[in-house]
Amino acid sequence: MDSNKSWVISPKLGFTSFKDFDDGLIIGFRPASDGYSWVVVDYHGNPITDERFNFIEKAGEGYFRVERGSRQNIMRRDGTIVLKEWPHRVGHVQEGYFSYGYTRRKTKTTPTRYEDGVAHVSGVIVFPPIFGIIRYEDGALNAEIDESRYIIHNGALYDPQERHYPDKQSTSLGETIEKVLNWILPGLQFYYRDTDADIDVEAQYPIGHVLRSGFYVDMSTKLQKPAQKTRFIIASAHAAQLFSDDIEYYKKHLACLSPNAMQWRHAVIHYNAWFKVLDIYRLDGLTQILLLHIPESLSHRVDCSEEIIRFINSKGISGLNLIEHARQSLEDKMKEVTHPRSHDLKLVELMHQPIGYDKEGKAYPLLPDLTPGTPESRAYNHTIHRLADDLDIVWEVDGFPWQGIVGSVCDGCIYANGANDMPFGCGRLFQKSFRTNYTNGTCQYFKYSLFEPSLFESLATYRREKKAESEAKVSGRYAINLLLDFIKEKLDGEIDNLINFDFYSLKDDQKYGPLIGQGSSENFAIIKSIMEVAFGDYWPDLNVESLDNCIYQTGMLINHGRLLGGLGDGSGITAQEVCGVKDHIKELAKEIHFLDGTIGNYVVWPNKGMLSRFHDDYKMRGYIDRLFIAIYEVMSNAPKQNYDVRNLLYKNRKLMADYKGEDGFRKFMKISLLEAFLDENGKPRLFFEGVSISARDFNPFRLSPAIEEYHAFFSKAIPARTRAIIALLKEKLSYLGKGYKR
Repeated sequence: MDSNKSWVISPKLGFTSFKDFDDGLIIGFRPASDGYSWVVVDYHGNPITDERFNFIEKAGEGYFRVERGSRQNIMRRDGTIVLKEWPHRVGHVQEGYFSYGYTRRKTKTTPTRYEDGVAHVSGVIVFPPIFGIIRYEDGALNAEIDESRYIIHNGALYDPQERHYPDKQSTSLGETIEKVLNWILPGLQFYYRDTDADIDVEAQYPIGHVLRSGFYVDMSTKLQKPAQKTRFIIASAHAAQLFSDDIEYYKKHLACLSPNAMQWRHAVIHYNAWFKVLDIYRLDGLTQILLLHIPESLSHRVDCSEEIIRFINSKGISGLNLIEHARQSLEDKMKEVTHPRSHDLKLVELMHQPIGYDKEGKAYPLLPDLTPGTPESRAYNHTIHRLADDLDIVWEVDGFPWQGIVGSVCDGCIYANGANDMPFGCGRLFQKSFRTNYTNGTCQYFKYSLFEPSLFESLATYRREKKAESEAKVSGRYAINLLLDFIKEKLDGEIDNLINFDFYSLKDDQKYGPLIGQGSSENFAIIKSIMEVAFGDYWPDLNVESLDNCIYQTGMLINHGRLLGGLGDGSGITAQEVCGVKDHIKELAKEIHFLDGTIGNYVVWPNKGMLSRFHDDYKMRGYIDRLFIAIYEVMSNAPKQNYDVRNLLYKNRKLMADYKGEDGFRKFMKISLLEAFLDENGKPRLFFEGVSISARDFNPFRLSPAIEEYHAFFSKAIPARTRAIIALLKEKLSYLGKGYKR
């Protein structure tokens, strides 16, 4: 009741208690005999979902923890459930992540085990249940593996005790100095970047400070007297010179390349680049900041970085050390006039932002930015890397050739930050798997974003769905549900409309059309489902799965290709036209073709040796009556037998174990609804003369009578068989309590 004593939710709705009013939603309790008494409703008493639960409580960040029996899940505010599979328990939601777990009960040989994983409210499984119980402590999820504690934060795995770091000797300066010098010195030159931005030099660029650029650093190889109050003079051997002779090769990847690159002597350093502040020099009201471009690995090598920098500075150029040479540069250029490009407004704008800081003056983190960006930005990214040849140096870390994240298979992966720029694992993999993937250059766990599945997750989802689909096909659920959907969606809810349904119309249907195999109608999902429901009781293990695996095959009674040829669709001259077949005969041919696509034309065969298609050979000429006669002769042990058919029946003897001898043949014909092909004594008889337009004995004058003969039989047999199949389907659906309307 509100403050005006008006009912917000009327007592007539039957709720006995409410709790946790939260921005328009309330958890309500309404007694129910089945125990599912808890719902989430809005302030009008309308439930956000039709499903009721054993218990509901708040799970944090606007989500709800719901229980169904002994299982729990997270529910969103729109009533949707986060996890497809219901675990035994779920934890509190923190920054979109929560723990979930299963209890493995003890057996005679194993104790009770608790296995937990981590998921995101989007439904993404971040970690499978590989941990002990996970608890939320100190602002992060704390997990255990074999009594060892780990921290899970933002989807990455960290070990605060660094147990994943192997015992090793620190790499000495003597072993690394050559690699560092070879990265920094060859090709080292000065680049210039002038700006009027407000900079607190002492606070932002203290001597010895290491920073990451954070954006593409635009520079020029030649500027004279500064036109701005601050000059960055950058010593680098790894800048992408966009005016170089080989730039034409890369232009297709440099859509944002300025047409003034040559006039500006434009050079760019990547946004994942690291600099060490070597010197601050003030002269005549101007400030020059000297930055040395260093490899990423050196940015956190406190043990040797100072030694190496002192060594590099001492080598110098033209008898001066690096700092002295940079200062001399400013002194010389102050005597020159300002270069015209220093007044180019577009270049001035490109060079305005202080290196290492965003537009709000906040320093970029030293960890590399591995977000993928757009395809165009990724192309630019890789092109700048190639032009600059700025791959990080290879560190021999306990014998492993480590070259850093940038440019590796890990570049751009959301788990890469968990590596802490060392080859001992990442936010997803432990050391062995991480190193194997790093070396091979492939990783099925790679993810650009949390919401985009990795290859591993996609494959796991695919296998899980295929397994569930296979189980549904074997159990019969798939066939029944597909048939019910088909009746509702294609037959207007009435199964009797199946009598004239043309299954050829489904050739492009993604749900009911081709399932596995070629696109012929025998492979349609709905045909296989109908065959299972109608005839599954008469064949051992007949289901959609066994049809998919070709243990059984769906065949067709009508095979009109050898009789009718084409139907005059305009693609060429047909045999009927050559033979002068009259129009009313052509109409009969079209009716035969239509009957070909109705359900009464489809029959189940055991499939070893493709018995379903055997009548389409040169002897039987596509006539099914001749195949039935050949089968009867074998099963009745007649003196003269077709040995090919005999061989096929022998191959299928296990599946046809219930159909032996003459009685077995009649039983087979009865359960297959094929009694129209038998005479009054239960024996198959020859109905058709066997005219074939491709046979040597083809007589054009016999074509029209043969079509009339074919039509006269099948125009009655196929609809009658369709009605019999419909009756079987109704009986089966009624037995299952499904009815045939949905």
